[in-house]
Amino acid sequence: MTSRHADVEPGRAIELPRDLERRLGAFRGLVRRIKITEAACGAVCGLLVAYLVLFVLDRFVETPPWARVVIFAAAVAACAAVPAALHRWVWCQRGLDQVARLIGRRFPSMGDELLGIIEIVRGGSAAGPSRALCEAAVAQVAERSRACDFRLAVPPARPWLWALLAAVPLAVTAAVMAAAPEAAGNAWARLLPWRRVERFTFARIEPLPTRLVVPHGEPAALTVTLGGDTRWWPPQATLRIGRQPPLVADLAEGAYAFEVPPQIAAGPLAVKVGDARSQTRLDPVHRPELERIEAEIALPTSSGRAACGRTRGVGRSRR
Repeated sequence: MTSRHADVEPGRAIELPRDLERRLGAFRGLVRRIKITEAACGAVCGLLVAYLVLFVLDRFVETPPWARVVIFAAAVAACAAVPAALHRWVWCQRGLDQVARLIGRRFPSMGDELLGIIEIVRGGSAAGPSRALCEAAVAQVAERSRACDFRLAVPPARPWLWALLAAVPLAVTAAVMAAAPEAAGNAWARLLPWRRVERFTFARIEPLPTRLVVPHGEPAALTVTLGGDTRWWPPQATLRIGRQPPLVADLAEGAYAFEVPPQIAAGPLAVKVGDARSQTRLDPVHRPELERIEAEIALPTSSGRAACGRTRGVGRSRR
């Protein structure tokens, strides 16, 4: 008597139907493309937003080092989305059993059945009735899976939204680089907080002295001159001394002439010309006064008078 399973090759492993394996692979590839696209768009969006924030801040103030560190950290955090997505959706979804569990989130019953036949296939070869039952179970689940659209099991995703979020700062950055390439390049260099890169300004002013001495209690004049390499000639400039009301001067022949009111106390002095900023220290001092004078007079001997004499004058001198 011949068994009906005698023609089964006992050493041959049980395999998943090629159609089911292809569909599982296509689902895995779809999930990877969507999630990596989202992560890449998020990284681009975060990096460019951080860059644009620094660019805008540099147009108004000298961005402090701590702010540059915060902006750089935000850009790094956004870029970290890419390796995180690669780990979660590529490395952690490399096996078919992991793909089946992902499908099981949307279709629990189908996910369990897929895990079951994957375990059967992993079990290796079988012989006799056991092998026939295993192959029948694999074929049955594969047939039922055709009615299930695996694409509906893709985790919640909004790739088009992330693409739009990345496209907006990308377009703005491209416009900035086309309109002001020097300022744009300067902001890229300053995005790295450990680099000591001077802030680019369209308006350039001649450096102020480190200490500006003015007469104590008297008005004084201060002229701020635009540099020869300036690219912007603002019609007005502003000067502020400590917390006093700001002073405004108009542009005249490439310079701004300020009338500084009488000052009696030292304090910081800040000048704002367009996007350029400069600071110095204002130091009111008393005018020098003569406190004492001495003179020694030597007369010629032919005059018959004393050979020398001494005169003294008394006064004050303050500085």
